[in-house]
Amino acid sequence: MSDEVANAAVERLRKRGLVSAIVGVVLLVGVVVFVFGISVRVWGSFLDSPPLVSPLMSFLFAGALMLVVTGVVGRLRWSARAEAIGHFGWTAGVARVDPVVADAVVVELADSRTLRLVTTKPVNLKIPVEIREGDVLVGGEGDASTLVFTNGPVLAAARTIH
Repeated sequence: MSDEVANAAVERLRKRGLVSAIVGVVLLVGVVVFVFGISVRVWGSFLDSPPLVSPLMSFLFAGALMLVVTGVVGRLRWSARAEAIGHFGWTAGVARVDPVVADAVVVELADSRTLRLVTTKPVNLKIPVEIREGDVLVGGEGDASTLVFTNGPVLAAARTIH
């Protein structure tokens, strides 16, 4: 896998966060306009709307809030990693499961450094062991590290542990 492909994957995740936040804001505005504008004109009050309208608007409001929060967090998270990758670049290496720390990988880098990295819990639980061992690209550094398991391919946010 080339550096350009890995950079494009990180950029795609940055854009996904932005799109999620924008869709969430638009949905929130739509719910507010419906509750305080359209429903007042149609039924005289939102409270006088048909029985299914209130639960539907509550569901849409909660979904919109989730989109905004996850979008903003994703945008910030991947922007920090993209910046670190821009500064430090990508380094090829070989990963193996860390025998000492559960859910961690030891990466022997091409430049003779050894890193111990851990990915975030929800992501790590979805990465099978057979993918976590093999060729990788490591981008960034420290808490803003990114791992690309090239035999997956799987892109994961990671942080260095000691």
